[in-house]
Amino acid sequence: MQLTEFYPLTDDDMPTIIRSAPTKSCSLDPVPTWLLKQCSAAPSVITIIVSWFNSTAAVTLGIGECATVIKDWMQKNYLKLNGEKTEMLIVSTPSLSQYRLSLVALFDENISASDWILNLGVMFDNTLSMKKQVSSVCKRAFYQIKIAFNDLV
Repeated sequence: MQLTEFYPLTDDDMPTIIRSAPTKSCSLDPVPTWLLKQCSAAPSVITIIVSWFNSTAAVTLGIGECATVIKDWMQKNYLKLNGEKTEMLIVSTPSLSQYRLSLVALFDENISASDWILNLGVMFDNTLSMKKQVSSVCKRAFYQIKIAFNDLV
């Protein structure tokens, strides 16, 4: 799906999404999931959630405009933004992975979402679990320990 094909949610979509969410909560949640699931049968609650989500989606559509401003600023300052090397990482919970955008059109390039990206030597994944980074660091550390041990023997 391209960013230009983003469709607003309807009142019929939201109950399905809420019911499919795992019943987990965090102290930072504005409403516990179990309570949201119980209240999701009320049409007024669904209407409020859908209108909030759709207003947030309108902000998301501004990504292209923001990227264009950045590209223009870089060109004015003799810098180049290479669309072929641009990567996109959409961070969310694993349960919401089916609702992620998979393709965004920026700078006449179609940029697909990555499961992980490398930035300044650190591997970030789309759930910010850092599993790939920790695994990589452990492999390199184990390799160095193995070399040091072989030098001692």
